[in-house]
Parts: sequence; C-alpha cells; structure tokens
Amino acid sequence: MIKIKSFRWLWKSLILSCIPLTVWSASCNTHEICPAGTSCECQISADSAYDRYFYFDVTNIKKHTSYHCYLNNVDASYNLILDKSTFPVGSTYICQGYCPFFPMDLVLNTANMEKDLDTMILKYYVSASDIPGKASISCMEKDTP
Repeated sequence: MIKIKSFRWLWKSLILSCIPLTVWSASCNTHEICPAGTSCECQISADSAYDRYFYFDVTNIKKHTSYHCYLNNVDASYNLILDKSTFPVGSTYICQGYCPFFPMDLVLNTANMEKDLDTMILKYYVSASDIPGKASISCMEKDTP
C-alpha cells in the first residue's frame, strides 16, 4: 500500500519534471544602465496598445578611447533615435549597418571628449506589439584613436 504522502511527492516530482526550465532576461527598465566594456540584455514585454521609448545608459566612457557598440534585438523591431540620444561632449560617432534599425553598429571616438569620464545615453523606439522581445547592447573598447 502506498502512503498518501509518498504519492503526493511522486505526483509533484512527475509534474515538475515535465515543465521545461526557461531562463529569461530581466525586464528592461526605462533607463537600462550598462557600463562600457560589458554586454547587457533585457526583455521588453509585449504591449499592443502603446509605442514606447527605452534608453541604454552606457557609463564609464573614457576619453582617448574608441568604442565599438553593437545593438541587437530579438523578435521585434527597434529604432535608435540618434537626434534624441546624448553623446559625450566632444566625441564623434559613426552609425553603421542597418542604422538606425537594430541590429546595428555604432563606433564612438572620444579623442576630443571634454571630460575624462562620461556617459552616453542611447534612446530607442519600441513600437506597439503583441510579441515580447529582447534588446541588447555591447560597447567594447577598440584601439586608441
């Protein structure tokens, strides 16, 4: 005879073993902070009623350095709003690839940047959608300009 407690444990084990484990990215904050030299990814929830704006705040941008930033998306279409983004004063950038549409590359040159350390704020547009997506950014140092 099977004890009821044993049967319950067996039943829970069977149920839980049938559920696949999925690792999701964290939900995107309006301003997602991502230090230069790292890669960041976040989940953008579905919202079929509203268009939205999000920002990647790339911190620790150093003077006399060149950065290669790669912005990517999964399952959705995002556009970088260059004229509403904030770049360190004195820096220059070149937008490559499908610019301003993700996936795209942004090369930032800080040779003439005024501050020794600054932040770049990249604003991007997310259109209303029934499908959730992911946004990611990676800003890595290149050779000194």
